[in-house]
Amino acid sequence: MQRCVRPREPRSRPEESSDEAQLPRWWSRGALNSDEVEVGQDRSHRLGTHHHRVRCNYCFLKCLCHDHMFAYRERLVDGTFERVRIDLDVETVSQRAAMVLDNQRPEVLHVQGTETDILHYLVDHPYQTQSDMQVVVEPRTNEDLASVMQNPQVSRMVVRGLTSLECALAVGTEHTQIDVEVVLDSEIVAWIGANSQHVGPWIAADRLFGRLSNFETISAVKENGVGPDELRLLAEIGVRLVNVPTCLGGAKVEEGAHYVLSRDLLDEQGNLSVTPYVQRYIEGEYYKKSLRCKDCSLHDRCRGMHIGFLRTHGFSVLQPVGSLSEQIAC
Repeated sequence: MQRCVRPREPRSRPEESSDEAQLPRWWSRGALNSDEVEVGQDRSHRLGTHHHRVRCNYCFLKCLCHDHMFAYRERLVDGTFERVRIDLDVETVSQRAAMVLDNQRPEVLHVQGTETDILHYLVDHPYQTQSDMQVVVEPRTNEDLASVMQNPQVSRMVVRGLTSLECALAVGTEHTQIDVEVVLDSEIVAWIGANSQHVGPWIAADRLFGRLSNFETISAVKENGVGPDELRLLAEIGVRLVNVPTCLGGAKVEEGAHYVLSRDLLDEQGNLSVTPYVQRYIEGEYYKKSLRCKDCSLHDRCRGMHIGFLRTHGFSVLQPVGSLSEQIAC
């Protein structure tokens, strides 16, 4: 007797959103991290080496390697890094590395350290010839913030934590010409919303900035506690947001820090060190957009948002601004 074999129905796949459909296959395991990169190097090739152009298009390290690492190397050789960050607590590994770093022509110099060390460094730093360069300082203590804020070379000061923010704002807009940029967390957002008398003069002077931090993991984003609602609240109050797109932060947003060279990125030969670069990419260059962003009038000059924020809050937080369809309708 002939057996009747019932044809097997094709296994259904979960429905993908239009945004998720364009993501690489490793998305389901979580966004790219340092462990993924290490496995990728073992199975495919060394980062930063030239391979077949077409083959690179199928590599899950393409964004990190082909699209960004080569751009970092070109800037390193040409001395054209947009930003140089000097952590005064970190020593350069060699004289060669120090020379490569000092030969850059940055648009922004970001100096981190104690107030005393920062003021001493600004007296004689290697970028004096950059007349239009913006100097950003990030003191690690609150012992003498007023002296730093009154330094004529400084255009912006970055502070972390509520105590540092209160100390900086207490100096008063009438006694300094610099901007104050605070790294946002849930406590900072709540304090700004409840203390208009302290932040009001700085907002009226258009000199209070709030920077959204990037995180590698979803848990870290959630722990920080700053999501779309908090960003919209700050924008309504008048805080100028940094590292946030226009659709979330309003017309006065500033782009995050990209293409940043620091002492820890260089090896003894003055070349780009792979392991620190990988971490730099994941935390500072790993940005994505929604498919709906292609209809935004700012598409060509907006980088979207960091992948950690999008993984946590979804691609729907990104909405077209002045979309082409709206322009046609007008």
